[in-house]
Amino acid sequence: PAEKVLADFSKHSGDKMMYMPIIDFRKEGASQLFQDYLKTMPAMAYEVVWDDWTPEVEQCMQTILKNNAKIWTNSMWGSLCGGDLYDDLALTDPDKIYGKHISLGATLIQTDRPETLLNYLRTQKLHR
Repeated sequence: PAEKVLADFSKHSGDKMMYMPIIDFRKEGASQLFQDYLKTMPAMAYEVVWDDWTPEVEQCMQTILKNNAKIWTNSMWGSLCGGDLYDDLALTDPDKIYGKHISLGATLIQTDRPETLLNYLRTQKLHR
């Protein structure tokens, strides 16, 4: 919970610690957890995990972007990104997979296929 993280942070002096919440829509209460973070300690980035694309997932991502924060997605396994946006499928169609992550607003993509992702980003002029 956001309150626990905030309490733990208060034990440390200064503002040198950063926290990136994982908003896991596979678990009950993800939308409320996200709202709690927005109110208590807005983050620079949020990892969003989902198994089904729902209006709540979409709203969360849109709100992250409206708050000038970054979206982190994880393409390592289908269970982390809607079931069909994972790395193994990017081997044959990187635009369908990584392009979708980018179109959702992700600027941070965790991958087991860094070479495939980097090559794709270069073809899209999104990485040098």
